[in-house]
Amino acid sequence: MRNEDIGAKVAKRLRELREAQGLSLRALARRANVTAEMVSRAEKNAKTPSVQTLASLCEGLEMPLSEFFQFDVEPKRTKADAVALGDVDEGVRLLVLDGFRAISQGVRLAAKSAKSRSSESRHARTSGAPGRLGGKQ
Repeated sequence: MRNEDIGAKVAKRLRELREAQGLSLRALARRANVTAEMVSRAEKNAKTPSVQTLASLCEGLEMPLSEFFQFDVEPKRTKADAVALGDVDEGVRLLVLDGFRAISQGVRLAAKSAKSRSSESRHARTSGAPGRLGGKQ
């Protein structure tokens, strides 16, 4: 692979990843703490980003730098992306998965809270605190 080829691949990959997440140039720039002009020039292969800048862009894309260079791997699609592309079934599937994750997290938090309250209640009943079961009156 020639150096010109890698620059073009980096530019194409950056644009694909940003668009797959539904991010504007400015939104990615804010996340990565770089200028929107820098992102634009990198996507047009007008300026090759430094390794540090590329690492910042990957942080903005919430992906490891090593994954960025997997040029043959399709970017992950977002719910909005799936629906916008007319793949309503995929969009619904992703929304349902998000719903299940949220419900599951809520159930775990509720169980943890109930366990904590139960433990506190048992401790109060057996601690001998006045006015409680097992306590002295």
